[in-house]
Amino acid sequence: REKSHSQSNTHLEAVPVPIKSGKAIPSSRLHPETKNPRKTDPKRREDAKTKSSPIFTSSPSGEYRLAFGLSSYPFRRWQPSFGRVLTGAFALDTETTLIDDTRPASIPTLVLGMAFDGQQGWFVTADDMPAFLDAHTTNPLIFHNAAFDLAVLQATYDRRGIAADVYERVEAGRVADTQILTRLISLGTKGHSARSQCSLDYCSKNHLGIALPKDLKTPGGESVRLTFGRYLGKPFETLPAEYLHYAATDPVATWLVFHHLKTLLPAIEGSAEQAFG
Repeated sequence: REKSHSQSNTHLEAVPVPIKSGKAIPSSRLHPETKNPRKTDPKRREDAKTKSSPIFTSSPSGEYRLAFGLSSYPFRRWQPSFGRVLTGAFALDTETTLIDDTRPASIPTLVLGMAFDGQQGWFVTADDMPAFLDAHTTNPLIFHNAAFDLAVLQATYDRRGIAADVYERVEAGRVADTQILTRLISLGTKGHSARSQCSLDYCSKNHLGIALPKDLKTPGGESVRLTFGRYLGKPFETLPAEYLHYAATDPVATWLVFHHLKTLLPAIEGSAEQAFG
């Protein structure tokens, strides 16, 4: 499926945090600081000229590994018996049945969810997603186009008759959206809202130098992106490797893009007082 570029009213609760200059910068539970962790320093960011596209491998033991730029990350299938496996913020993405363009109010059905915290990734089936979210109720979540994923997750609760409200996380300031952040940074630095330059693939190429496998094909030549729906309700083990490959790259890219975008915020904050209005 292809996510739209629609926006939501998602916001982060802002509180002032002192920095060395004596000024304050916007922060929240998702933005405790703007210092860049791990491999997201712009001077060390992934370079498209020297890196290949993400490579996905699997083993008979059920562990998968995604090579993304210079790093390699393990992925596993999450099961309810595992409980809470991620202690901090993580990127979350969903793969769904096809979006019905003739019924814009119709929310597609979740097929597979993917979570990544910068160290490890997890595949979460639709049946297990409510338990996964319940096991991680206080974790901050990072999406690319949160409006879409949150609607899918809420529909997953609703279709199972579970009285839960995923939007409580938004109200609590525990949701970030790299698409909205991308557009706001563009507006603050270039004067336009990057409407056609805010897809996850575009952001990954622009900020990380890595092209995502959006054109990945099945052995029969069909689009992986458009055919997740055929595995709706089927056992996780029936998902072919190319589908897991496609799915795993999005939360990794979202996580890395998020932390790279955070490095751009101090310069914008520093020059904001020269802006009109």
